[in-house]
Amino acid sequence: MRKLPLTPAALALLAAPAVAASLDALPPQPVVLPPMQVTAPYSWTGPYAGISAGTTRTRHTREAHPYTKYDLIEDVHANGCGDDPWRLYEVDYGGGNISTMGCSYILGIDNSEDYRAFPVVGEGAAGSETARSSHATRGLFAGYRHQFGTGVVLGAEAAWHRAETDQIEAKAQAGWALGRVLPFATAGWEFESGEALYGVGIDYGLTNRWIVGTEYARFGDSDRLTARIAVRF
Repeated sequence: MRKLPLTPAALALLAAPAVAASLDALPPQPVVLPPMQVTAPYSWTGPYAGISAGTTRTRHTREAHPYTKYDLIEDVHANGCGDDPWRLYEVDYGGGNISTMGCSYILGIDNSEDYRAFPVVGEGAAGSETARSSHATRGLFAGYRHQFGTGVVLGAEAAWHRAETDQIEAKAQAGWALGRVLPFATAGWEFESGEALYGVGIDYGLTNRWIVGTEYARFGDSDRLTARIAVRF
């Protein structure tokens, strides 16, 4: 019997069904995905300390001018002599010249702007005026905050500021965490003035350690606006 030689092409055709069958028998390989990076939510819980700088404005009330003959005539014309129609007033015209005037006499004279130059002896100031002064402010502060699962943040803070005088305060905070943004209200006591303190502020978490923000506070006759930077521990 005559044998036919097998060419390479014929061998490939004969082997193709076997290779296909072996490929069909392999189980499917699972697709491996890279692990997902999960970022922990920002938390305001923990202690912190920092420095601040800004300005403090203080309202001062001071006497405007002495009580003069002009003020006396205005008051007597408006209110009369009351229960003492014989009361006497001394008006200083300068140079040691002091004249005595009775209330009944004052009721019968007209007023004049020129009388503002003549003070009434023994009387206090006629009025007062309010002035404001501003002073550069620097300070130190430290505190602790705790963030609850609802997003509420409660804390306490002690601070020292230097403006025209020292300012030492202790205060509580309450805020609402909006991720890295924390708006808050504050209330406490300023010990140097002996006055209650209240204010508002907002902090921003630059990183998990560094915080920047601003705060406005009011106490007594003063209010203060500062920028803040702090480090968390």
